[in-house]
Amino acid sequence: SALVVLDTTKAVTDPMNAVLNRLRLGRSPEVVAADPLGQFVYVGRHGHGELLILDAAGAPALTQVAVLGVGRKPKGIAIRFDGSLIYVSNHESDDVTVISRNGSTHTILDPSVPVERKPLGIGILPEGTKVYVANERSDTVSVIEAGGNTVVGSIPVGDGPRRITVGKVPKE
Repeated sequence: SALVVLDTTKAVTDPMNAVLNRLRLGRSPEVVAADPLGQFVYVGRHGHGELLILDAAGAPALTQVAVLGVGRKPKGIAIRFDGSLIYVSNHESDDVTVISRNGSTHTILDPSVPVERKPLGIGILPEGTKVYVANERSDTVSVIEAGGNTVVGSIPVGDGPRRITVGKVPKE
């Protein structure tokens, strides 16, 4: 499998020249997320329980700078607005791996955060205070307090939540 970097200004008008780069990722890349600052791209490889970290500073060239072992079958990635924390939902180990980033150094914070059954989608509030995890087999969304990386609540949402988007509702 490969990660493809596109020139979005050419995607419609000149699709034959829109592909800027293809980076081979090996087996089973499942989820991709770019940090809000444009410095790194993160790829969860669910067949390996790994998070690939790619340096995006030289885009369209992407360079693999690290591989971190996370839980079993990473399926979702959420990144704090300032890029300082990365959250990875692990579908088979029923937990969330938390990674701290300081400059280009990425460190896994132990222990992982246990959530309910089969976490998939994950999102973080814009201000970075809470993380929400869709638990497919528990029919819930776990609420994690980002400051202490602890589960502070569980919201019943119905059959098999898979993905989640988190944002603010405008005040009237």
